[in-house]
Amino acid sequence: HNAGDYHKHMDDNTPVSVYAMVAAYENNKEFFAALDRDGNRQADLLDEAAWGADWMLKMIDPKTGQSWRNVTNDIDYWGIPERDTDTIANSPDDRVVDTGNPGDFGAWNIAGWAALARHVPDARYLNAAQRMWSTCEKDLIAGHNARALIAAIELYRTTHEKRYEDSADQLASTLL
Repeated sequence: HNAGDYHKHMDDNTPVSVYAMVAAYENNKEFFAALDRDGNRQADLLDEAAWGADWMLKMIDPKTGQSWRNVTNDIDYWGIPERDTDTIANSPDDRVVDTGNPGDFGAWNIAGWAALARHVPDARYLNAAQRMWSTCEKDLIAGHNARALIAAIELYRTTHEKRYEDSADQLASTLL
């Protein structure tokens, strides 16, 4: 959820959080690996990152391969989340899926999935990252966006494929 309400946003919320959790894990593996309260032999931080990454997978438009933008009721409501919706289907406060592609063309999704794939044995994450990169590559490269650079770097770190290294070099040269 976002900011105490029931809205879900793909731009800078869940994807950035997933990426940040994996980065934190990579920067202090020993500390986070010791935190495994459910005993699944995986750091709890990675469990949380996987939970977010799984939701991100649900936010992919099967027709385009791009990421949907938001799930929100688009009403101006400020108050406790329990009153944000009447929980009755087909009423005016139903959630709407915004099919507009996130402004970063899913770069944070790609970075989060690619980074997580190095630590969680679930092929869906790397597959999703590579599929979204292929779908959005032209826009990611043309956008001259640091987020796209991070996505390319994370794909390269995970796969060691030259095409991602080349994309990262191209993006870096346009950002400097």
